[in-house]
Amino acid sequence: MLNLKRIIYFYELRIAGGFTKAANRLNISQPHLSQEINKLEIDLGKPLIKRTTRSFAVTEFGEAFFKKIENLVNEHSEIEKFITGYKSSNECSLTVGVIPIFNRFKYYEIFSLFKCQHPEINTSFIDGFSSQLFEKIKKMEIHLAFLTPIDEYFQDPGIEIIELFEEEISLIMSDTHPLAQADSLTLRGLISEQLIVPQRGTGEFQAVTKAFTEINTAPTSLFECSNMEIIIDLVKSQSCIVFLTRSVVEKLDMNGLVNVRLDNNLKRKVAVSFLKNQSRNPFIKLFISFLHQYNKDNLPLAATALKNS
Repeated sequence: MLNLKRIIYFYELRIAGGFTKAANRLNISQPHLSQEINKLEIDLGKPLIKRTTRSFAVTEFGEAFFKKIENLVNEHSEIEKFITGYKSSNECSLTVGVIPIFNRFKYYEIFSLFKCQHPEINTSFIDGFSSQLFEKIKKMEIHLAFLTPIDEYFQDPGIEIIELFEEEISLIMSDTHPLAQADSLTLRGLISEQLIVPQRGTGEFQAVTKAFTEINTAPTSLFECSNMEIIIDLVKSQSCIVFLTRSVVEKLDMNGLVNVRLDNNLKRKVAVSFLKNQSRNPFIKLFISFLHQYNKDNLPLAATALKNS
């Protein structure tokens, strides 16, 4: 009897067009995916992948097999949606992931208002960096998350991402730093400075490193740190310069610090994300609808993003 899991693996492999992309979509290692495809080929007694070419290619039989299993895989997906939705409906719960900086967006009042309107729904929270929350969504450990999406998140076909708003990223340094009196600075002018950016997996890290790549250069010194006390200490005592978003800067004690504008106009996005196959979950639908109305009343730009999603 053919193994359904291996059939689904091959289906995803054929859709992705390569082992690396498919493994990422399936959240498994590439070697494990390769082993499972080999086992499926043994079960079938026919090759599915052409291994004589450098680029990924499916055999003639593989293409025919793909067309044959398409309905099966889709039906399996619908069954999973039913099971997940039924379970969620009866649990009356909603687990939301939030990034550590989330409270600075004044969005926590959403949850209070939502709870007042829907006291029957048990809402709980988990915090973590965007990369951690993204994995929790994929593993169905949380229902949805407020995070700062990076490019690869948008490439995942299984994830729904609704952009809420963008935030400008600026520079914070000591008022005694040699560059503190500048009206504005460019990334090229910062190459030799000691720079700090929130750690990998955050929207700031993505925006800053991508911007340096686009101008074909890299800073001499770039530290990753998300502990604000350590960051401010390094800025004041070691003449470091940190990239921070506007919402963070507004909450800082700027005594001894200055905010210098960055000419490169860096921004990071804030979005709400969830699994596409969870879109029928009644509580997710209810929360997204509530969020839509909240943004319509409070954040016009975010409402536009939601409306167009």
